[in-house]
Amino acid sequence: MPVTIRCPHCATHSAIPQESLGHPVRCPKCQQNFESRAPVVQPVVPRAVVPRAVVVAPRANPQTPGVWNAPPPVAMPISTKVWYLRTPDGQSFGPVGKQELDSWVAEGAVPGDSLLLQQGASQWQTAREVYPILAGSGENNIFVNVGAPSSSGMAGTSSSKVKQPHRANLVMILAVLGWFAVPILSIVAWVMAANDLKQMRIGRMDRSGESMTFWAMTMGMVGTFILALYVILVVAIALGLTKLR
Repeated sequence: MPVTIRCPHCATHSAIPQESLGHPVRCPKCQQNFESRAPVVQPVVPRAVVPRAVVVAPRANPQTPGVWNAPPPVAMPISTKVWYLRTPDGQSFGPVGKQELDSWVAEGAVPGDSLLLQQGASQWQTAREVYPILAGSGENNIFVNVGAPSSSGMAGTSSSKVKQPHRANLVMILAVLGWFAVPILSIVAWVMAANDLKQMRIGRMDRSGESMTFWAMTMGMVGTFILALYVILVVAIALGLTKLR
């Protein structure tokens, strides 16, 4: 059963599967990662709905020529209907207002093959039917659920974007060679490992090699520090010999 969560960065509400609570997710609007938590239920204080008035043009008074009677304003109900979104890979979002849904479409965040359901409607509609501007769009889905468990208990990934394989073994080899063979490889290992860890945290790279990549980055940092000390020592000795001459 989907539950509604709120992004702490942009206050956008979205729906995720209940089993995804406690895992990091990505906001569909601002693309920031945050840990999903169960919503706190607060008591709802009923408020009186203020009707929106629509002003009608005045009409002439047939009994008194030249005098115009302004009719009383007509109260129009405020629309409170919301929308629900289901992406081609099965993820669900909502309820959201029409204005927020329009902004998602304008940002290219809604694939044309997505399904939309308006509150009170009995059937789902494709996004192309509601928004003709999406007639030529494909299944480009940016709603990525980072690290959320799927129904089979495996880590969930976006079906439209395949994660890159990790390079933990390669980076570790470079770090070891930097220690014992070619010191400059420590710098290469440090830079590669730091970039790979960043890609893993945003969900673009396989996280199964995260631990080894972290240790490779640490070894690369230490190797770079040792290399820097060695260079400083060589320069100091060279300057000392120059002064002795």
